Amino acid sequence: LDENVREIRFQRLKEYDYDEVKGVIVVFRNAFVTGFESIVYDCSIMYRPGGASVGSVWNPFRNAEQKLSQWNRPQHKASDSSSQRSVRVVSTDGLENVDMKSTKFYREAVLIASYWCYGYYHWTIECFLRLAMVRGFLLKHKEIQIVQYNPPAVGLILYYELLDIDPRRVIAYNGMNLYHFRNLIVPTATAGGRANGLAARQIRSLFRKNLPKFVPHLGNESVDVKVQIVLQQRGGRAGRGIVEHNELLKRMEEEFREENVRVYNSKIHDTFQLAEMHFNADILVGPHGAGLSNTLFMKQGSSLVEIMYLNGWQDPCHQITAEKLGLNYTRIMATAGDHNSPMTIDVDLVIQTIIPIVNQQKIRKQNIQ
Repeated sequence: LDENVREIRFQRLKEYDYDEVKGVIVVFRNAFVTGFESIVYDCSIMYRPGGASVGSVWNPFRNAEQKLSQWNRPQHKASDSSSQRSVRVVSTDGLENVDMKSTKFYREAVLIASYWCYGYYHWTIECFLRLAMVRGFLLKHKEIQIVQYNPPAVGLILYYELLDIDPRRVIAYNGMNLYHFRNLIVPTATAGGRANGLAARQIRSLFRKNLPKFVPHLGNESVDVKVQIVLQQRGGRAGRGIVEHNELLKRMEEEFREENVRVYNSKIHDTFQLAEMHFNADILVGPHGAGLSNTLFMKQGSSLVEIMYLNGWQDPCHQITAEKLGLNYTRIMATAGDHNSPMTIDVDLVIQTIIPIVNQQKIRKQNIQ
């Protein structure tokens, strides 16, 4: 083999295969990472882990190898911590937003950052779940760091702790920076909008096992008779907030007065409250949005009722996650609205749809008791 070819090792994890995705861990030596699609380059090949992408917003293949191969060698020996290096690029076509004036150097890390993963759904379902494939290795080798975007909210570092991983091991990824790793481990990227079922179930199991360590007063299904219903409130500039939210809440409280109806709002509640509400929830009702990713805390056999915007392509990402977690899924269509606007709903239709779901959950809880 050419002495310039770097050693690359693959380990198949067939248990994580789904759809067209193959479970695999790739190990690189002397690897560079950059860009919003977290492209890995070892001066021999370029590796795109996969995951979500949007058309040609950032095309890693357009002249990228030419540019990446033009970096100057460092003028000094890199230390174990971040260090500054001089680099030059032949052209900036396709990489014009990458800051190549400095390189951040690290010894060993696991890369889970991928496209769009600064947003909650993508951060949680598409990136964070990849830790399931390497968690045992990370627990055994505590010197290994984790390359991931900063969480959308500071309190979400709790998720690492629920996996018994110290969040201080995380390297905050920025797609406009350049990173150099002596050894880099890359687990299979999650397909855009499609959770890895085994990884989701494994992480859910750890969340539910370890959450009582952080939230001591969780519900107990064996003695809790009431059906726990969580209504998510969404609003703000992101759109898809329900115009009739207050009316819907009032009707739910009236119709299900013998049950326990609660409202979750990410603008009001912290991560511990998020975890506690969804851990206890038998039924989650909410508009399409990242908050429905909180099904990751919900028990098998519980129910998700998603209110979907009327116009445009209706993203099935939360249905996919719910079904892979063993939740019962129901979709209710809004009467107006699209992905970027508020939604109007038929409140009567929503209530009538939820009634049999509440009855179903009553039977499930009775069987447990």
